[in-house]
Amino acid sequence: MQDAKYFSHSWKLLTRDKGWVKPILVLAIAMFVPIVGPLAVLGYALEWARLSAWGVDAAPKQRGVKIGGCLVAGWRAFVVILVWMLLWSVATSVVTAIIAALRIRLLSSLLSLAITTANLLLSLVVMVAALRAAIYQKIGAGLSFARIYEMVSHDAAGLFKNVAIPLVTMLIVGGICTVSGLLVMSLAMPDILRLVYEVEYLSATSGSDPSDLLAIVGSILRTVMPASVLIGYVSLVFSVAGNLLLANSIGLWMRQFNVGAWGSPSDPLPVTPAPLPPVSSVPTPAPQSQPQPHSAAEPVTPAPAPAQPRTDPAPAVAPQPRERSTSPDGETVVPLTPHRAATDELGQGTDKE
Repeated sequence: MQDAKYFSHSWKLLTRDKGWVKPILVLAIAMFVPIVGPLAVLGYALEWARLSAWGVDAAPKQRGVKIGGCLVAGWRAFVVILVWMLLWSVATSVVTAIIAALRIRLLSSLLSLAITTANLLLSLVVMVAALRAAIYQKIGAGLSFARIYEMVSHDAAGLFKNVAIPLVTMLIVGGICTVSGLLVMSLAMPDILRLVYEVEYLSATSGSDPSDLLAIVGSILRTVMPASVLIGYVSLVFSVAGNLLLANSIGLWMRQFNVGAWGSPSDPLPVTPAPLPPVSSVPTPAPQSQPQPHSAAEPVTPAPAPAQPRTDPAPAVAPQPRERSTSPDGETVVPLTPHRAATDELGQGTDKE
């Protein structure tokens, strides 16, 4: 894979349409909904990344998003991520126990640093697994460790470049929370000091009225709660934007593996390295000789292409024989792929204001 700027390409796609910030603001609000909200946001990000993996440049959809489809995609990704993290937790626990038994302080410090670094890199590998499950629409595809290792080992340098996205996101969110938290504490400090004084006085004597404590607590809550909600929402806006950029950057990285030529989840990968095309204001349609992927923008119905031999370059690894579908009159038509391309959860193209 040539040196591709995945982040800049993903940022151009994210901000290409007018009103691009509206989906981010809505998704940040959805994050306040327990369980369902985070799953839907994760599914939305993966559906957009899946389109980029197919080789189609499209901005995130702003209207008509099928929430049910996003929830299903998010739940599928959650199961994949959970399995990966459980296996990683078991592995790190075993290694930590062995190092602890040796009682060598230097090894323990080095192990802690190594695990922290590995956690960041593993988060990218897990996102690759989740996106692969989204492409196949099967949980098992995200647990195909051999195929995922094959992808990561082919271009680990390109994949791990994306580690800067979660790092920068954490720095931004951490800075917002720290500065805003100190500001809120300074505003509430007089009431906090008064509360401490009333508690000490009440414990020393029995003449204090407990209602004074309730009044002070209410004053603190009226100051802290609205500010905390606002700080949390602003932090979620940046977190959602970072997650969208990360997922789509990995989708752009996965584009080099010729997703349209994939067979079953256990088939070897047909790797066809190619540079990223420039981002334009006009959406790029998917190849007519392949099934259309799910899109992150409004649907476009392409004209049927005439039957002709495939002109795609031969994959580096010969694909395995695939099943073939038949038309109503019994004539064999096109090979089946792991994608249900006839459905449309997010569509193809861009929204028009």
